[in-house]
Amino acid sequence: MLMLDSNLSLERCTELGSWDNLVADSPQGSIFCQSLFLNALEVEYDLWLVLRAGQPELGAVLFRRGDEVLPAPYPFTMYQGMFFTQAVATLPYHNRFRKIPAILDFVLGELSTHYNRLSFCMHYNMEDIRGIQWFHYHEPDQGRFRIDLNYTGLIDLQAPNNFDAYVATIRKKNRQHYRRAMRDDLSVEVSDDVDTLDHLHNLTFKRQGLGRQDRNANLLRSITATALSGGFGELLVCSDGDGEAL
Repeated sequence: MLMLDSNLSLERCTELGSWDNLVADSPQGSIFCQSLFLNALEVEYDLWLVLRAGQPELGAVLFRRGDEVLPAPYPFTMYQGMFFTQAVATLPYHNRFRKIPAILDFVLGELSTHYNRLSFCMHYNMEDIRGIQWFHYHEPDQGRFRIDLNYTGLIDLQAPNNFDAYVATIRKKNRQHYRRAMRDDLSVEVSDDVDTLDHLHNLTFKRQGLGRQDRNANLLRSITATALSGGFGELLVCSDGDGEAL
């Protein structure tokens, strides 16, 4: 059984600069939790901090529409959930083993008094989720988390000495795709043309016989424009020999 820590407190975070600094410093932080990106989503969100003696130890972001907490992940996003500060994440293992589940149990208990549902998309670097798994373990009628475990593939781009060396490491089928692209005179260039991305995204849905929601189309444009103007994203367009975007 986890022991409650009376030194912990939960507070809303209203200072976006401080929030961004915590995100940037955390091993579980990412651009998807930075305020610039969150504001591009055109959705309501709440930022929370778990403090110990006035010092943050965990941050959490929740999306909502009115009083309704939205299920994670939000479209076109990931890794928006909870993250530990550097000071907690780098504790010696025996200290982390005890501390992290207790902090998670505390924050979930406190947040459940503010919302009727909680949903997070955790960063792949979140190694210990026992506090989430154990929450309401002996009181399932109060609601327990459903955990969908996914895997994030990471490619070490520094290992190959050059591009040809990298191509040699990929699957045979992908090497065939690469050679076919070279034969067909395809090229990839950096672009700032949001309309082209929007057009290609729409064509993808049409090829599959699916209708594209206006909300997702607007969200795609908003994220792309913000990423380009904010300098945290790059738009790449593949074109054929005649310059037509594919």
